[in-house]
Amino acid sequence: MFKALYSDPWVDVFNGNCLDILSELPAESVQACVTSPPYWGLRRYDGQQDYIWGNHSGCEHEWLDQSYVRNDDQTAGGKQKTNAGSVDRDVPIQHHQCLKCQAWKGAYGLEPAPEMYIEHTVEILRAIKRVLKKDGIVWWNIGDSYAGSGKAGNNPEYFGKHKEFGKPSSHIERFGLSGIVPKGLKPKDLCLIPFRVAIAAQQDGWYVRSVVIWSKPNPMPESVKDRPTGSYEYILMLTKSSTYYFDQEAVKETQKECTTERYRYGWNGVDDDGSNGARTGSAFKKMKQGLSMGEAMGGNGKRNIRSVWEIATQPYKGAHFATFPEEIPKRCILASTKPSDIVLDPFGGSGTTGKVAKQLGRRAILIDTSARYCDMQISRIQAVSIPLEIHV
Repeated sequence: MFKALYSDPWVDVFNGNCLDILSELPAESVQACVTSPPYWGLRRYDGQQDYIWGNHSGCEHEWLDQSYVRNDDQTAGGKQKTNAGSVDRDVPIQHHQCLKCQAWKGAYGLEPAPEMYIEHTVEILRAIKRVLKKDGIVWWNIGDSYAGSGKAGNNPEYFGKHKEFGKPSSHIERFGLSGIVPKGLKPKDLCLIPFRVAIAAQQDGWYVRSVVIWSKPNPMPESVKDRPTGSYEYILMLTKSSTYYFDQEAVKETQKECTTERYRYGWNGVDDDGSNGARTGSAFKKMKQGLSMGEAMGGNGKRNIRSVWEIATQPYKGAHFATFPEEIPKRCILASTKPSDIVLDPFGGSGTTGKVAKQLGRRAILIDTSARYCDMQISRIQAVSIPLEIHV
């Protein structure tokens, strides 16, 4: 039985593999899951542990070692200073296949092929589905990657001058499986991982209710000259059933003034004075009295939240790479939970979901394989003051 590394009336923090810990949580106990899992092939996160994936019950494994080792002459024994701390470059990325049962041992996100990553993602989503309430929602933030990207890129001039072209990068703690071109893809192909995850989840019984685009006004610069700079990620909205809890009012946006003007003066119909373009009906009569479209329709100048969220990235000092801004979990939590509901983040990272959940008077369960990240979560959570109007 796994014991929480930290627990208070609002947040429980667990250190370990999410599949193991999720298996011990009560069924249908979580109202929402808000998470950003490791993206495929991009980087090795601190604390990632080997995990045996697949049906391996009773097998006395015979492992074929296919690990990626960073030990070229220029970097062996060196360290790469990152915002995740100093990381040994010559630590291998574990990758083992059982010759008997075909089980795979390695870290989630560092699978040798996208298909295996998708299989593991579906396995994790199944574990989440068991603990998710029937009317719950999963918000799954996921980015994409390019085949063969990372060290050496795909520059022919570099290829002609350097023998390292196409090899796994020596900076795997930053770039994961860079340089690898999976079967079925070509160098420079966009791997379309979010689409693969969405389709696989749908085929496994999930409802794909929306695909939110997280548009970044301050994206990371890219030294590319033959395609646009990437400036967005996806957030998949997944549900167990066709009906679920969704608080539309909690996340409504301010009605755009241009929309008010369009409704006031455009479209079809004939006004009382015979002019074209006016509307009939009670809402449009109210608009003629000076109300906005949102107010006339009873929305107090608000509109339904859109599926493109323009939110600037928000770094957190000392955190690992993939820290998403607090506004993302805030919107997800407000839309899919009520006060005191439980929010799950099986890839807790720096603890952003837990921090925001506590601020909003929701309970949270955070899981991460890294003890260092768990300590970071605890520090952030302990610093949160609960509003006076929220009671346990």
